[in-house]
Amino acid sequence: MPDRPTILDRLRAETSADHAVLEARLDLLASPLDLDHLRRVLRAFHGFHAAWEPMVEALLGERFRPRRRLGLLAADLRLLGDRDGLPPRPDLAPLPDQASAWGSLYVLEGSTLGGAVIAKALARSGVAGLGYFNPHGRKTMGNWQAFRSELTAAVTPGDEPAALAAARATFARLIQWLPARQPG
Repeated sequence: MPDRPTILDRLRAETSADHAVLEARLDLLASPLDLDHLRRVLRAFHGFHAAWEPMVEALLGERFRPRRRLGLLAADLRLLGDRDGLPPRPDLAPLPDQASAWGSLYVLEGSTLGGAVIAKALARSGVAGLGYFNPHGRKTMGNWQAFRSELTAAVTPGDEPAALAAARATFARLIQWLPARQPG
């Protein structure tokens, strides 16, 4: 009898298409770098995190605090000369339980892996020092492994449907909320 897929296997498999859509939509590795698009993306992420982080923190408490990124977004926007004031926030469906919070966090914490690649590409394009895309620096893989362990321990088999639904809903809302790169 084959082993049952883990929650991490299921999260990866059931969100891979959404991940690809979001990555293509943002197109942050395209050359040449479009600073206006980068600012729009960071502003949209700021609005998203401003609405999302309090919900996740309310459910996960101390386990979430090291993963906050709203302050990094504010600093990045200042570094890029953004003076447009606070970005709008999306309306987000409430996260009803801890399993949902873990599923949603899977999406944003997983983005730190690709974010490290984006940070390197931005640095090569002359935009260095942004914290949002690489919040953990050299500790990215270690933090990802620790997160995976925490999620696996926290989400029971009975909780998996809620975690999976929240991850898919988080991707869907990000796809809807974040700006697509404009051709040109």
